[in-house]
Amino acid sequence: MNTYNVVRVLANSGVHFPASTVYGDVEIRPACKDFDNERKCLDESFKLNKILVDVSLNSRISCVVSAENEDIAINISDDIFEEILDLKSREFSISKMDITPCGYIRDLESGILKPLTDNVFGPCGAFLRQRYLFQQIDKTQLFLQWDSELIERYKKSLHWTRNAYKESNLQIKIMFMWFALEALLKESEHDQIAPYIRWFLGFPSGTGAQFVSNEKNNRLKANEQYEKWKKKLTDALEKIRIFRNDSVHSGFRRFDFSNDELVLYEKIMIFGTSRCQDAVFTAMSNNLKTVSEFKEYVGIIFDSNDNMINDVCGNILYGLENLKY
Repeated sequence: MNTYNVVRVLANSGVHFPASTVYGDVEIRPACKDFDNERKCLDESFKLNKILVDVSLNSRISCVVSAENEDIAINISDDIFEEILDLKSREFSISKMDITPCGYIRDLESGILKPLTDNVFGPCGAFLRQRYLFQQIDKTQLFLQWDSELIERYKKSLHWTRNAYKESNLQIKIMFMWFALEALLKESEHDQIAPYIRWFLGFPSGTGAQFVSNEKNNRLKANEQYEKWKKKLTDALEKIRIFRNDSVHSGFRRFDFSNDELVLYEKIMIFGTSRCQDAVFTAMSNNLKTVSEFKEYVGIIFDSNDNMINDVCGNILYGLENLKY
């Protein structure tokens, strides 16, 4: 275990502290308290993150943590910062109490100082090319011509998914993706959506499984990770359901869960929302109107996906086996 000092710069439109103040394990201090090498490191962090922050004005928030490596230290410190900012936000309701991705981390044993940068893959530009002389109808134009219960569910589901992808907080992101699947699949208060998520993650069950070809079943089960994840996904989806309820009803916060749990839950929900939405789009394309009809034909919809084996084995199982914590 190494000891690190992690420092982040508070966001614009926040509170500017006139003197260094300590709150438990956290110090919030004014910009004028930086040493020259710290200010230089912050400038580099701003350039790497491409964020406009007033380096001469915005306060710094700092804590010391013990961790196995820098990434874990940053995650631990962010959770510590969030708790203090939650408390301070009540005192300054007109100001933004948040941290930026910018800052630095110092190994207190070696003294090495490094700028913080956000290495997470994020949104990027997309350039479309016109492939044909005459423009062809696309999925959105086709979709807007339809009208049914399933259509409205699909719209609501995409709304929650888009909100999820705008979130940097893993806990909120996971909840929003669960909301997206509830909007898509849940028919009543006591309806369970986990079995349908498992279906389109590659694990058919129940009466609908009879419509899945033996060849596809055998090819799925031939994967050496298949049986292992069959049980793990069942357990994980139940924990995500409880996680969702605890977060909403009991006020649980991100740091009430381990980072490993959150990373696994996020990956499962990313795979689950996209595959279930694709399956519902297939159902709508085949003139199914309600979620009850979708569930009735779930086996046929699953079996109709020609890329299913490659997707389950090459993307889903591979992705779950190679999580980056």
